[in-house]
Amino acid sequence: MLLLLVTLALAEANPEVAPTEVVLDDGQILRGMIERQEDGSIVVTLGSGTMLRFPSAAIREVRPATPPPPPVVCPEPTAVATTPPPAGGDLPLPTDHPGEPRTAEGWPRDPNRNRYLYAPSGFTLGAGHGYVSQKEILLTEVAYGITDFWDVQAGTSLITLVIPDGQFGVLGTKLAAPVTPLLRLGGGTQVLFATDMILAAVFGTVTFGTEDKHLSINAGTTFFGHEDFVEPADGGIVIISGNYRLGPRTALIMENWLFIGQGFTPTGDDLWLVPTAGVRLFGPNFATDLGLVPIFIDDSSVPVIPIPWVGFTYNFAMPYAK
Repeated sequence: MLLLLVTLALAEANPEVAPTEVVLDDGQILRGMIERQEDGSIVVTLGSGTMLRFPSAAIREVRPATPPPPPVVCPEPTAVATTPPPAGGDLPLPTDHPGEPRTAEGWPRDPNRNRYLYAPSGFTLGAGHGYVSQKEILLTEVAYGITDFWDVQAGTSLITLVIPDGQFGVLGTKLAAPVTPLLRLGGGTQVLFATDMILAAVFGTVTFGTEDKHLSINAGTTFFGHEDFVEPADGGIVIISGNYRLGPRTALIMENWLFIGQGFTPTGDDLWLVPTAGVRLFGPNFATDLGLVPIFIDDSSVPVIPIPWVGFTYNFAMPYAK
């Protein structure tokens, strides 16, 4: 009782003593302001504004209220800057899972970036990555990345399985590496053999741009031959190709073949141009190329009839691939 009287006296003399906690005999704890004492009871105003009166005999203790703990303030989340992966063949192929490698546009990487409709680009497959491709009904092809900078390929035609004594195949290899983030240099060879004829090409490649938008120039010299001999052809080939990505799974492709040399063009002219264009629809593993390739009639040097180009590709990665 003495403590109660002292607390009430302090509350009246110094309002800073309030708010207080009033502990009743039944164990209840009330938090509020002690207003006054009268007729053997005290009047308490709760935090809600309700005013209550209690007999002094029903109060066990009056004590200063414990201040509530300060609120916990969580820091605002900060954005973490990310850097897109560099262009090159040394990153894993894209998947449709979180955390997959992305291009500068934020799209999954194109696993078909190492080639156009047929011509090579300065990008590579990457070590342990490869593809199986069917181009028209003529060429079934397999390519594989030996290292991050070295690709090899081999192909044949299923038609030769039903043609007596028919032989047709393609062998090729390519080395390429980045010089700057927007410039890649490469080179390689392609050998085509059909029955007893051999056509070989040695080429160099320059690619400008990113994986999503790039332009390549391939230039090379060619060799003709048979089983017994191979000699340089009277001319060469320049291929100007481009890839323009429209979205995560779509790209436009152009590929223009320029044959140079009177002894190397079907018409006997110094130059012979074969322009092609198409669209590529692709996912993490499968790709479809749809394009148009012009053909020529008689001795005309102007293409007059476009024929469809259709190609299907399955991309794969070995378990140890990066």
